[in-house]
Formats: sequence, structure tokens, C-alpha cells
Amino acid sequence: MTSKDRDIRVWVYLSNRLLSKEEQGAITRELKAFVAQWTAHGRSLQASGHILWDALFVLAVDQTVEAASGCSIDSSVKFMHELGQKFDFNPFDRSVFGYLKDEKIHYAKIDQALDAKGYEVINLSVSTMEEYKSDLLLPFEESAYTKLAIDSSFKFSL
Repeated sequence: MTSKDRDIRVWVYLSNRLLSKEEQGAITRELKAFVAQWTAHGRSLQASGHILWDALFVLAVDQTVEAASGCSIDSSVKFMHELGQKFDFNPFDRSVFGYLKDEKIHYAKIDQALDAKGYEVINLSVSTMEEYKSDLLLPFEESAYTKLAIDSSFKFSL
């Protein structure tokens, strides 16, 4: 990893369902259009966006060029929300989480976290490229979901 990896801000969103190749093509075009016009205080952000494993969205901004601000982050959240509405997925559904099995994303409900035991789970809390490269996938046993699986009294609600 490079020292620059610490200066690249990353946001990761997990769709609550797998996306078809056709959907991914259309969404990728919209992602490219969004990052091309994404600004902070009227200044262009050096940003990128892509989809991994048919369900994982990654947005990144090089903060050494121009830092993302509260308003620009809000605009990306709004964009993801609108994208979800348009393509019928929810990038903010925290009642499920994703884990990688056979190079494909699978989903587990929070109350069935043990389904992911032995697999790598997707860590949505990474916030820099450095963390993305080292911690995007965590062994289930090292993830926060282990605590949920152990604490059978945990009840998830919004």
C-alpha cells in the first residue's frame, strides 16, 4: 500500500440483491456520469465508482486533489438512494449483510449471522483506500457479526 491510499476516501454500499449484467451496465453508466460531475463547494472531485461481485458499490475520492465535504457526501448518499429506487434495490438495508462464498456474494439476515461462519464478510465500515485494500473482506470470526451471532438476545429493529 502507498501513503496515498490513506488520502483516498472510500464509501462502500451493498445492494440487498444481486444485480443482473444488464442492470450493472446501466448503473455503471450512471455511476460514471455522477462521479464526472461530483463536486465539493463548486470544485470537481477526482472520483471513481464501480460495482464488484454483482452487488457491491464503491465510490472513491482522492482527497489530495479536493476533499469531499458534507454537501458532496450528502449528494452521493442521495444519488445511491435514487439509484436504488430506480433499479429496485436498497443500498442501505442493514438487516442483511454480505459474505463471499465461491467468489460470489451471499446474504445472511442479522439474526442468522452464523450462516456466514467460515467465510469472509463484507466490511462496509472501510473509509480509506488503505482500509479497503486490507479490510474490505474480513473473516467472519473477526467481524462485528460474530458478536451478533454470540449474543442470542440481540434483536434488530429500525
